Amino acid sequence: MKNNKYLILFNDCIPVLGYKRSIIYNIHSSQYFFIPNELYKILSYKLSNSIVDILDDYSIEDRTIVNEYFSFIIENELGFYHSNSNDFISIDPVFSKPTTINNAVIQINHSILDNYIDLIYQLENLGCESIQLIFPDSISYAELLKFLSSFNTSSILNIELMINKSFQLEECQSIHKVQPRISSFHFFNTSEFKYDSYEYFNIFHSKNDAFDDSNCGAVSPSFFNFNFISFFESLNTNSCLNCKLSIDKNGFIKNCPSMDRHYGHINNTKLDDVVKLSKFQKWGNYKKDEIDVCKDCEFRYMCTDCRVFISDKNNILSQPSKCGYNPYIAKWKNEEDWKSVAEWRFENQNRTDV
Repeated sequence: MKNNKYLILFNDCIPVLGYKRSIIYNIHSSQYFFIPNELYKILSYKLSNSIVDILDDYSIEDRTIVNEYFSFIIENELGFYHSNSNDFISIDPVFSKPTTINNAVIQINHSILDNYIDLIYQLENLGCESIQLIFPDSISYAELLKFLSSFNTSSILNIELMINKSFQLEECQSIHKVQPRISSFHFFNTSEFKYDSYEYFNIFHSKNDAFDDSNCGAVSPSFFNFNFISFFESLNTNSCLNCKLSIDKNGFIKNCPSMDRHYGHINNTKLDDVVKLSKFQKWGNYKKDEIDVCKDCEFRYMCTDCRVFISDKNNILSQPSKCGYNPYIAKWKNEEDWKSVAEWRFENQNRTDV
């Protein structure tokens, strides 16, 4: 009989508390399920008790609801019944990367093109695995092939290209054949928005300029993404700036291309010296659980956290300015009866639980 057993959540199904509602993240399948906060309370604090002991804490009327909660967990394959809760251990939430820099964004300046060859070697020595190359000026097919030859013996695993020019599919296929590390071609300033997926790479066409930062820091369900690694990275670090380095179009070294602050120029500054700076490292340490409003949001571990576009420039831990979600009422800006966080706080300023 199930009442004599324990309800066990699968290790890759993790409940996350929000102010108004909670979510179970299935970090194996990258799915999520909304749950009431009362169920979060049960899953987080009461699963060490048997089901019969849990039900004893509720009135006869509420037990029906709690049993529905249990059925929801089983039906969605988020957990199972077992005779002993001590037979299982939880996942260790500690997260670390074996590299100093995991990904880099480089805006290529043709006037200092030769400098980037040494830059690639420097990134390799820092353990960089993925790199996005942005070519703000038009570059020919031959010039691009020559530049990409710099990666022939590189340890970089993934290359994304953003180019101010449209190549034909045959040219993209030829480039990829020479440099199979390329995962995507993004052509900007084109006449249309278009996306095509092929066997080994994707092709994007965009009307926007490469330096259009309208999407930088934007928060939307369409951008939500999580898996086993990214969940624990977001739990322990800043999901956008952790192990990230950028070079802007003028050759200045930054955490993010949208930032004003820099740490020197690639002509006279070594990346290894920059990444050791505490003022560089601090940007990767701002966690969602520390950010105003975000720390009360059920989506916080699937949402990247921009520290450039924030609601209060004097408070580095303030809410992202491009977020239209209010976790205190669980509504998006385009939904009926939505109100901003500021409006909600003003209306509830005398409440002791806010």
